[in-house]
Amino acid sequence: MKMKLINTIVIMMLSNILFAQTSKELSAISAFMYNTKGKVIEQHYYTVSSGQEEGPQKTYTFYNNNDKVKEQVVLNTFGDTAQKTVYQYQESKITVISYAYYGSQVTPTSKSVYNGVKESEEYDQQFFNFMFDGGMTMFLCDSFKMYVWESDDWRLNMKGYFTFNNYNNPSKVLTTILMNQTALDLQMDFSYDNKQNCTQVKTSVIVGLLPLSLMKVDQKYDKNSNLIEMHTYPEINPLLQEVIGDEFDEFLTESKIYYYYNTHNDISTIKYYTYDKVSSRFYETSSDEYVYKSMTINSEVKYVVDTIYQYIGPVTNITDQKQTLTGVFFFPNPVKDKIIVQGVESVSTLAIYDINGKQIHTQSIKPDDISVSVQSFARGMYIMKIINQKGVYFSKFMKE
Repeated sequence: MKMKLINTIVIMMLSNILFAQTSKELSAISAFMYNTKGKVIEQHYYTVSSGQEEGPQKTYTFYNNNDKVKEQVVLNTFGDTAQKTVYQYQESKITVISYAYYGSQVTPTSKSVYNGVKESEEYDQQFFNFMFDGGMTMFLCDSFKMYVWESDDWRLNMKGYFTFNNYNNPSKVLTTILMNQTALDLQMDFSYDNKQNCTQVKTSVIVGLLPLSLMKVDQKYDKNSNLIEMHTYPEINPLLQEVIGDEFDEFLTESKIYYYYNTHNDISTIKYYTYDKVSSRFYETSSDEYVYKSMTINSEVKYVVDTIYQYIGPVTNITDQKQTLTGVFFFPNPVKDKIIVQGVESVSTLAIYDINGKQIHTQSIKPDDISVSVQSFARGMYIMKIINQKGVYFSKFMKE
């Protein structure tokens, strides 16, 4: 069972294949509204298909008297409540509970408990999404536990703790993932430069008491300490390779994210690239473009994000133009646990992107009935892409 868990972590890093530069396609638009203190209070999310906007899905954020997030409510495109997340604060402890709405029925879905919290703002580090399918909410804390709602009770799904350096930056995260009565232990080690910019994160699998390297993330910064590049790549210890097996070598890949800034030192563009082993090149898979507006906060003019345009692409083959795959379909939609894909006639790569255009899941699929588990995904809209030598298939689906 432990080998299966390790393989699951590896599959999370499967690559897209055979991409080349071409025109990109607008896939989503996010628009934001703020209160007088510059806090986001409303987000409208539109999906875009064939140039036509659909939506919006709306997210409302409410704050307590200390300007900490108290509650987030998501309304679907019909204006019905789809999801609610509640934040509870008790001294240095934060509890986050999410609920899903099915008509008049309300069901808990997940709960996270953070003890010894260092700061109440979420720890926004992209590399967490590479390791945990569907992404995760994280606060800098001494320890944490994450639960899922199963059989009318909370089941512990993940637990771990941080250690910190003399500057109160994370030096190590030890995490245990619990699945099917089997535990997988992961260790993340952080390195910093003399400005305390995080320059490397090394992820290892603990076998016995020995951490065996699985992957690394290298990060580069400009003179203003702005992150400009994040390079994720496999670095598998030979002993761990024996557990994983050679059949996964073809799936392990590299990816890069490039960050570009405007004259105000705010992010203007983020571009996402995946390495193709066949052509020995990186190809752009998606990008985000930021538009800002100015507002006066406490008598000071500041710039806040007004709109984010999210693009998927390019989607051309190295040698010829990709055609749309025909005969491919999936069900159900909306989905709670698993998506069934049919009509795929050859070995393909299936990728799923979240509402921000980030690739959060990828796997190799064969020309049979295909089952894709999305149980761990947060409720919301996602984009699925299937690509092979014959063409590419895009579709949106809603996770309930």
